[in-house]
Amino acid sequence: MRGTDEAQPATGTVVRSGCMGFCSSGPVVATYPGGDVHLQVQPADAPDLAAHLAQGRTLRRLAPHVPAWYREYLVKQLGTVVNILRRRAAATP
Repeated sequence: MRGTDEAQPATGTVVRSGCMGFCSSGPVVATYPGGDVHLQVQPADAPDLAAHLAQGRTLRRLAPHVPAWYREYLVKQLGTVVNILRRRAAATP
C-alpha cells in the first residue's frame, strides 16, 4: 500500500484469508509484496497501521520478527491471491 507521491494516494485491498500460521495471535494483517506481518490487530490500531503502511513502514508494536523463510512463503501465498483477484477484476465487465 504505497502511493508514488502525495498526488497519488496509497491504495490497498483487504482480503479475508484462512490461517497464515499465526492463528493463536490473530487477527493478523500481512502485506504484499513485502510480507510484513502484524499480530493481534484491533480496530483501534487501524489508523496507525494504515498510516505506517501508506508510508511503506511496519508498525513495530504489532510486528514480530519473522524468519526469512516464512516471509518468502507468505509472499508466495499472497501473490497467488493477488493474481486471482486481478484475473477476476479483468473478467468483470
